[in-house]
Amino acid sequence: SPAGDKLLTVSATGKAVMWGVASAGAPQASQVQIEDSHAVKMFADGERVIALTGDADFTVLNTSSQEVLWRKVLLQRQILAGELKILPDGSRFIAATGQGSILIWDAVSGAVVRELLLSGGPVLLVELSSCGRWLACAKSGVIFLWNIEGWGYFEREIRGQFGLLAGLAVARGGGHVAASNPGALGVIVWNARKGQLLYAIELEELLVAIAFLPASGNIVVCSRMGVTIWDMRSGQQLRRLTGATRIHSLAVSPGGHLVAACGGPVWGVQRATVWVASTGRCLQVAESVGS
Repeated sequence: SPAGDKLLTVSATGKAVMWGVASAGAPQASQVQIEDSHAVKMFADGERVIALTGDADFTVLNTSSQEVLWRKVLLQRQILAGELKILPDGSRFIAATGQGSILIWDAVSGAVVRELLLSGGPVLLVELSSCGRWLACAKSGVIFLWNIEGWGYFEREIRGQFGLLAGLAVARGGGHVAASNPGALGVIVWNARKGQLLYAIELEELLVAIAFLPASGNIVVCSRMGVTIWDMRSGQQLRRLTGATRIHSLAVSPGGHLVAACGGPVWGVQRATVWVASTGRCLQVAESVGS
């Protein structure tokens, strides 16, 4: 959450749990727990959670009262692929369909307000810039960049050696795009406006996720065995965030001041570690036994 007082985790079995994170002491699990969820996201206000559950419907919950604000059953053509993305102001959220389109939903009413159509198979990954204006999606080895504040105006098509993407990120302002290389053992960074390759970051372990820090524009690269922060302009490593291994997910707070990663064996102790991005200091570690 923006205040850094809430952390949302999702297990391999689809159980979502909200944690209260204090400045001292162990994090405490709250009563907000969602079963059988494919994708769960927290709104930037920290007061709402949206979940896509096994019944193929959306549910929006109030994190304080646990009240269901609205629930919507999906139509067959709207079955979604990948994660949900929420605009920073919480007004809309975005999801891709298995039929190759991207749907933009109203977060208050649950109505579809726009559908972006792309031919040639399903959309593999969808990412938003931190400002909420730029949307990047990947399919068939091509990255598409949209200005969604311009009502779906198509901005840029980037073709490169991407293969099956393991990660995708678009910088605030839409000027830069980062994506995994074909073997997912590195990150390729592009100038999105010129369609120009800037540099590549090589990794020793498989890539898990990529993110741009909103304030500095620097790149957070998460592999199975660690999290590193790189200078966006030079491509040089700035720092390594220590204390997490066997990582399977990454999160950055809306302001970009905090970075969190979750990891552990499939059926062992899972650890969600939170760091201060500017210094690399470990702030909190939340543990959960199970999947």
